[in-house]
Amino acid sequence: MKTTDERAAAKAKLEEYLRKNKMRLNPKRFSVMESVCSYDGHFTVDELYASMLEKGEKISRATVYNTIDLLCKAEFVYKNGMLDGRTLYEYATKKRHCHCVCVRCGKIKEFSDDVLKTAIQTRRLSKFKQTGFSLCIYGICADCQKKEIDNNKRK
Repeated sequence: MKTTDERAAAKAKLEEYLRKNKMRLNPKRFSVMESVCSYDGHFTVDELYASMLEKGEKISRATVYNTIDLLCKAEFVYKNGMLDGRTLYEYATKKRHCHCVCVRCGKIKEFSDDVLKTAIQTRRLSKFKQTGFSLCIYGICADCQKKEIDNNKRK
């Protein structure tokens, strides 16, 4: 959950982005951004949409999807391709970080490594302007490894 000041700053930044790009200051866009700010972790667009409906928002799924695309382009939201074909998103106020994704239970653990971050950011890619990065390491989390060991002992 973001503070009132963080939310106000995000709203002002989005308004500036929309004006700069000659886009409408549609209240639904700000409503989606406000809902994004309420998430502390990762979310799917469908989860965001469902939470907005639960709060009584009158909004279409298409509007939420289109606004998330806009928020990604504006770098308010990071898009992370994750496990089992789901695309997860997260609010972009956190510094860039990496993810360990368990292929068994889907748990996501975030980590930051300054050496890795520097290597990625300073990598010269021919005629390619980097705007960010996402790194996912897939494996089996400690809890699932323990369950596997326990199950093997029972056999």
